Amino acid sequence: MSEKRIVNLPELVVTAPRPLRPEILRFSWRSMTSPPVAKDTWATSTLLVRAELRKTSLVLVGCFQAYGDENGSQTERVIGPFRSEASAAAARDAVEAALALPRVPQRVSAHELRADPARFDGMVVETTGPWSKGFERSSFAGAWLIGPLGSGASAGAGAVVQVRACGFWHCKDDEDNGYGHLGASRAELVAYEVAPLPPKPEAIAKVELDGVVLTFEQNGDYDEWRVVAAGVPLPMLFKETDDTRPEAARLATHVPVAWLPLETFLGLREPFAIYRSPEGTRARCSHRNKPVDIQGTACYSGETLTLTLDGSGRAVRVTLHHDFDASA
Repeated sequence: MSEKRIVNLPELVVTAPRPLRPEILRFSWRSMTSPPVAKDTWATSTLLVRAELRKTSLVLVGCFQAYGDENGSQTERVIGPFRSEASAAAARDAVEAALALPRVPQRVSAHELRADPARFDGMVVETTGPWSKGFERSSFAGAWLIGPLGSGASAGAGAVVQVRACGFWHCKDDEDNGYGHLGASRAELVAYEVAPLPPKPEAIAKVELDGVVLTFEQNGDYDEWRVVAAGVPLPMLFKETDDTRPEAARLATHVPVAWLPLETFLGLREPFAIYRSPEGTRARCSHRNKPVDIQGTACYSGETLTLTLDGSGRAVRVTLHHDFDASA
């Protein structure tokens, strides 16, 4: 029985040699040496993310853990070099068309994956969360995580590390034939990228406004924040102002937001200063950046964050003001 040809170019042939496993592909080409040498590599089509050009070579990106370590990588396979960049580009285009590449990962939370693993079966996902790894253990979002070679190598046995993972999510309902050690996991994440998250930056711990204690919660990627009162996220009404904006913009109203970008003032260790007035209590925190040269003038830029409770006390107004000072 002849092999099914997926791609048939003068410099690259891709075949599916196993009729019962059509997703297993063989990529065959000839090296540009003298004399040319026939070469091949293997890949699983359903575990490929994209095809890239690297000078005159084609690079497959995906999960190759099942095929071992080739040239120190379990996430890439280099095919080529070809005769020219045009030949490599033609090979990339043919592979993308035949295998419906690239695949763009969908951003989901670890909580969503754990709560409904079947919903994401067969999808490419990007997520963050704690990875518990050790002897016969690799648990992430309720699934068995298979990372590339060296993932989490610096973490000791029994360690729990916060990571960002990108890969293929699989789930099955067969309790007797799952994934991972002894098939005990209902789902698995076969990852082509597992990267440790940066340490959580220091943030101001809390501030009290009119008897309400506000704390600051950051998201899993530590790049956004929100206000929490008594363990419950407090609705935020946000307004950003700027010394250089026209009056209409500076007088803009507050708009509801769920999260705000993590600004540098949340990295300050100084607490908010509390100001009391007939209009209510305000909490304010300011910082000044290093001077920058603008047309020969040293200018300081600063930011001031102000928090006030709205009239009902059930929401907090957040105002971020940018100012510029050339007099210093």
